[in-house]
Amino acid sequence: MTPQAALLDDLKIFDPIFTTKDKEKGTGMGLSIVYGIVAEYGGVLTVDSEVDQGTTFHVFWSCSRQQSFIPAQDSESLPGRTERILFVDDERLLLEMSAKMLERYGYTVTSVTDGQRAYDFFCADPLRFDLVITDQTMPGMTGLELAGKLLARKPELPIILCTGYSAAINEEKVKKAGLHGLIFKPLLKKDMTVLIRSALAAALPESPGSEPVGEPTSLGG
Repeated sequence: MTPQAALLDDLKIFDPIFTTKDKEKGTGMGLSIVYGIVAEYGGVLTVDSEVDQGTTFHVFWSCSRQQSFIPAQDSESLPGRTERILFVDDERLLLEMSAKMLERYGYTVTSVTDGQRAYDFFCADPLRFDLVITDQTMPGMTGLELAGKLLARKPELPIILCTGYSAAINEEKVKKAGLHGLIFKPLLKKDMTVLIRSALAAALPESPGSEPVGEPTSLGG
């Protein structure tokens, strides 16, 4: 098999949830997350693979004379105003990277890797958080289950569901559950920040004569 043929055959390895491992040993998000990060920063990721020989990944970046690289604040990525976000995901790597990205945009992020722990943490002080972002597929409690319990405690709480498996979750299901929006992994900066601002704006009390804002939205995929 030539490297070029392997590249075409192996493109699906970057798809969310695709994995050749057992369910207990992997979720298939690793390469999808890497691909999303490289694309977000304007890089290119390729793979050369041959049977019984091995696989080599190449990451290409644009040259820069700057000492450090700071992501550009493009007009479509909206900064936060110190709002407090509870971010729930059992994928620690994704959780850490997403939290750091949101903190750079001015949000205060509390990261939790377990749905039940997130619920207990929230119930201890429901006024502590302005918004919740939760993964759907987690052991013990799904994102929709967690969202239902949180909304029972604080009905006006804006919640965003993120998932890497679009066949099981769709915008209609999210809307019926009372959530603000749906976003697909890998989580990209622009999609995430725009959806967060929309969710927070929708949670604000409407002024007399103002137009309603923030219809449930799906991003990514």
